[in-house]
Amino acid sequence: FYQWGLQSGVKYFLFAGSQAEYGRGSRENPEPVSAYGKAKLSFSRYGLSGGKGKESSGFQEQEPQMAFLDLRIFSIYGIGDHETTLVQSLVQAVLAGQSMDLSPCSQMWNFMEARDLARAIAFLLKGGFGSGTYDLCSQDSRPLKYYVLEIESLGKAFLEKKEGKTLSTSSSLLRFGERASNAEGPVDLKPSVKDLYDRGFQEKISFSQGIEELYQHFYQKRV
Repeated sequence: FYQWGLQSGVKYFLFAGSQAEYGRGSRENPEPVSAYGKAKLSFSRYGLSGGKGKESSGFQEQEPQMAFLDLRIFSIYGIGDHETTLVQSLVQAVLAGQSMDLSPCSQMWNFMEARDLARAIAFLLKGGFGSGTYDLCSQDSRPLKYYVLEIESLGKAFLEKKEGKTLSTSSSLLRFGERASNAEGPVDLKPSVKDLYDRGFQEKISFSQGIEELYQHFYQKRV
């Protein structure tokens, strides 16, 4: 498909990568753990090299015919996402008053609402920044557990507003440490977003706003 793009005069090739390419490493020194992450890193290097099979030094004698945007997309959430994702599962569990087993959630994490992701991609295309690796996420990196607890807290406030229920803020149905981490282990997300935000990109949807919209969406489906 990449070669077809080169031969057909395609202007931009957008590769939907993720944190799996970094694994336990960083952008400068990636250490993918899973076969999935290793395969994606291999292709991103292939694309950034202009299809030569090895990573470019960053400078080329002439502008490549097709810009390769290596998009490392970090933990997107929003209405329409798969309902078994962490965020969607949490929202539905809080609304139903059900307990939920979780990993320790100790790793650093980062979320971005789906519409802001779309804006970020459009921003890169309109800016004509050319080939490169771009981490797409918010600037708010913190332990995943803090995000999870905020989702629960926002849900309790939502139910209190909708149904007049006063739910205890000191008790929780979330059981941390009951599940193992995924195949890559408790990998910290270490996004590098300076090149995105320094160029002028701005998010429009805060985490609390995005989560409140999800609660409203699933609440309406229940009634």
